[in-house]
Amino acid sequence: MSATEPDANDVPFNEPVTVTIPAGSKATITVRTAADGVFNVDMLAISKRPNTTYTAEFDGVERFDAAIPPTDIDDSSVTWKPPHKFSKRMKVVIRNFGSTSEIYHCQPRGWESVQ
Repeated sequence: MSATEPDANDVPFNEPVTVTIPAGSKATITVRTAADGVFNVDMLAISKRPNTTYTAEFDGVERFDAAIPPTDIDDSSVTWKPPHKFSKRMKVVIRNFGSTSEIYHCQPRGWESVQ
């Protein structure tokens, strides 16, 4: 298996999620591995909105925390090379500090290398 590209037997993952977050609230999106393997995330795209923070944790380790997303949902280019990896779960938290509800699209992309 390459450190940056999936092998032929790896399982691809690209499942967008849409959430509506009320003013002053947050949404948590969790991705778990499907089998005994390692999940590789090369892109995490989220809608860019003002008054918002974005956090991503991989197996409980915070790897991203900013007022802008890792990449915008309209840009599907690679975010991390080599990809971030996790063996149990990835948790994305989007916080809306604005005064109105907002719709966010979150699109993690990568592959699972099954052991």
